[in-house]
Amino acid sequence: MFNDPAPEIEELTLEVKESLRRITGDIDVLAEFVEKNHSGSKQTDSHSMTIVSTLKTDALSTTKQFADILQQRSKVCSRFLINVIYS
Repeated sequence: MFNDPAPEIEELTLEVKESLRRITGDIDVLAEFVEKNHSGSKQTDSHSMTIVSTLKTDALSTTKQFADILQQRSKVCSRFLINVIYS
């Protein structure tokens, strides 16, 4: 359509989605580990929870950005098709 390799883009999209799912799952496992295994130091425990929280926030942000990119690409492709059909 745009001289882009659509099958490769679709494959990469699926790979990125799966990677994001895996990362989110790994962060959840880490959060559970941190919650169950206290170090005995309030400062260390607080730091660990801050790290986990930051990772969760970053993963969520990345997932949203990726979804926004896919949505934007879909809109552009739709506009292109409409222009081709009505030209």
